[in-house]
Amino acid sequence: MWSTRASRRVPPSGIDLPAEAMRRAQALFGNNLLAAFVGGSRATGEYANDSDIDAYVLIEHSDRTREVEYALTLRQLHDANGLAFDHYGEIFDRATLESLLSFTEVLDETNPEMIDSPCYRGNCLLSIYRKGRVVMEFLAAPKVHVIDPYQILPQLGQRSRRNLARQRIELPSQSAEVVLAQGTAERRLLDEWMKEPCGLDTPVGVELWRWFGRDLGSRRRSLAVNVRSAVGDPATLVCPLSGSSDLIGQVYRTQCLSASVA
Repeated sequence: MWSTRASRRVPPSGIDLPAEAMRRAQALFGNNLLAAFVGGSRATGEYANDSDIDAYVLIEHSDRTREVEYALTLRQLHDANGLAFDHYGEIFDRATLESLLSFTEVLDETNPEMIDSPCYRGNCLLSIYRKGRVVMEFLAAPKVHVIDPYQILPQLGQRSRRNLARQRIELPSQSAEVVLAQGTAERRLLDEWMKEPCGLDTPVGVELWRWFGRDLGSRRRSLAVNVRSAVGDPATLVCPLSGSSDLIGQVYRTQCLSASVA
């Protein structure tokens, strides 16, 4: 099923670029592709000629080789057509997406104060919770060039809207960077990620379980038994993840990528 609700401006090359991004996903992932769509400004119609293409792809099984290939072909598509480039889009395998959504739902329920935390309010790319909320917002928002033969996306959209309705929908600041102290596990992870050969500017999008970890189920269970707790001053943009043994520290570490990779 292909949706074309938003008006499209065709670039000088004559190629419908969002449609081309989806065509390449379908050709590359083949029978492993469960669903795909373009979101963001391209879906709402509020985009400039050089706006990037927010491509979202859901596959049944993780396939690092093809995921990297798709990330690189998206980069080539942007470069060849003079588009701004923010990131490689999102490529989820089914199990990882389920873990991320479930984790975010439990954290919203057990620690709703997390939305006021430095890790959410600031631009902390190591925050699983922050990524979970952003993904839910995209799943709930308009989509174009939808590929959805199994009708998965309406269910995911409804689920995301239901959870977002429990919390105020407010995007975190894109200008306030969270400080990761030198020598901490979080800073080491970030420094290592910056060396990625395919130039990812966010630690997601390719073989996502590497970043979120296969232990999200145990983290989710840990959060479910905790009482609600204030998670600190949202104006303090120093990520308090290392060396803290109290409940607040546990909540932070549970939702941080470094907990599974350090």
